Amino acid sequence: MVLRATFLAALALAGYGFAQVAHAQIEFESKQSYRQAIPLTSETKVIIESTLPEAAIVVQRGIAGQVVLDIAGQFVIAGYHGPRESAGARALSPGELAFRVSRNGDTVALSSPEWWFIHHALQIGHLTVTVPDSIALTIRRLSSDELENRR
Repeated sequence: MVLRATFLAALALAGYGFAQVAHAQIEFESKQSYRQAIPLTSETKVIIESTLPEAAIVVQRGIAGQVVLDIAGQFVIAGYHGPRESAGARALSPGELAFRVSRNGDTVALSSPEWWFIHHALQIGHLTVTVPDSIALTIRRLSSDELENRR
């Protein structure tokens, strides 16, 4: 539990510029951005699930018939003591940032692809959500426990 908290704290501090990379022990980082458009059919509610606090998510109104997500994220390896190649260092592809789409009646849930496993993590650093004026938007913050082993 302490190792997980230390790892996540190091990622958060380094990712948001509060710590020097050397202190966070980040061995590898690949940043990427992605735009995802989700067409709406008869949905009137949208739920966004992410580790970002609600205050950090930019919400815009105005595009009829769809939800648009502008996502910036990173794949990070931290605290790994072996060679970089065996750690799985690779470039993050834009599609890996796509949110999972789940529809249920009048609601569409969009769940971030964020995860972490031992020394590896995929995290969202910035999110802009554009929804039509008529859509009710709910933001649900995922906890670090929900990210463990999630892929």
